[in-house]
Amino acid sequence: MATTTTAVTTNVFSGEVNSLRTVLNLLKSIHIKNIATCNIYDEGITFTVVETHRVKAIAYIRRHMFEIYRKQQGQEVPTFGIGLNTLIDSLSLLGPASTPAADTCKIQYPSTGTHLVISRDDRENDVSTHCRLVTLEPDSENLELSLNDEPNLSQRAIMKSSWLKEAMSDLDKSCEKINMTFSPTDPCFSLTGEGNNGTFEMEYPEHSESFISFHCNEEATYSYHFSHIVYCNKALDQSDEVSLRVSRDGVLSMLFRIQESHVEFTMLPYDSSTTGDA
Repeated sequence: MATTTTAVTTNVFSGEVNSLRTVLNLLKSIHIKNIATCNIYDEGITFTVVETHRVKAIAYIRRHMFEIYRKQQGQEVPTFGIGLNTLIDSLSLLGPASTPAADTCKIQYPSTGTHLVISRDDRENDVSTHCRLVTLEPDSENLELSLNDEPNLSQRAIMKSSWLKEAMSDLDKSCEKINMTFSPTDPCFSLTGEGNNGTFEMEYPEHSESFISFHCNEEATYSYHFSHIVYCNKALDQSDEVSLRVSRDGVLSMLFRIQESHVEFTMLPYDSSTTGDA
């Protein structure tokens, strides 16, 4: 009797996220350009965009956000590019869910160079939706910005997002740069911007309601392109806390807590020889 062997196809990655709405919010927060670089790790998935060679934004879709997360432990999944416009549109097509329990989404990456497949089964309405997204070569525009070296950190603060959002909304949109001043004495933190309508300054005492924590060894002022700070507005709108960290050479990290995960913006300090858009 002849024996027939059926090959079993194993996806490089497959998973089911608990909240489609949260994933959408994270991706929309970094949508400052179209092509994102996707990395699939044992700890979760990241989507990264780099703009103007001076700003990097990362959305973290962490493993705990998945009901199912299947990836061979220790096996490296090659990085690939994905169109954020298409990904966000496709995820929006799957929602909104009819009930919170149905706010899930399946993600599959069969093998290197294949389509990224996202789908949702709405059993209540007997509807299944599948989207196959073309994957791309990773974006060649890369920016090695990292603040993981703790001894290199100069200033650290965690603020309630609502306070920073209020200050940003008051800034003159004609500002070219924004100054951040950290000080071990009050006011411990201030934002200053100059525009066509004059100078704006917002000061924060250390023990005000705006701070969750604050650390500063010595007074210092750092300047950034206002247009780069504006990239963070969507993340600021979605978040409840923002962690500010500045390295000794002025590299700024803004880590926004959005529901179950985080979005991080890292940017180089102001350079008068460049504009915020180039």
